[in-house]
Amino acid sequence: MAKSVARGRVSATNGRTRAAKRWKPTAGEHLRADLWRDTDPGGIKLLVEQVCRVADRLETLDRINRGDADALATLDLGRILAQETPSGDRKAFYVEVSLTLRDTVGEERQQAKLFASLLSDIARQRAALPPPPPGEGSDDDDDDLNIS
Repeated sequence: MAKSVARGRVSATNGRTRAAKRWKPTAGEHLRADLWRDTDPGGIKLLVEQVCRVADRLETLDRINRGDADALATLDLGRILAQETPSGDRKAFYVEVSLTLRDTVGEERQQAKLFASLLSDIARQRAALPPPPPGEGSDDDDDDLNIS
């Protein structure tokens, strides 16, 4: 059982109570697989990493805007003890929880603009690169496997 202590409160979670979620690649991971080139200079690699982070943010914002509550936040109040409550005492106490929602639709719009701009920068910088020497890094190489 994992325990955490924060500001006089103790909460415990049992790892078995949480349903095991299947791993699914994020939008950023898919994009990285498509855009990453080991031959790119460092600046382009940094842009690729940034555009992948933005893709993940856009994916999360989309889930929030579609009403997926788990994308917004999760809160487990199952084992919170008041600081002044002795161990074993089951007196009632109050817990105040506040949640402030921001303009996620506007944020999604801004992130979409940034995403498009980063993709444009990557394409522009790659277009300015000198072509690779013949036989290096080209998918169009003749591999002498002509089947007729």
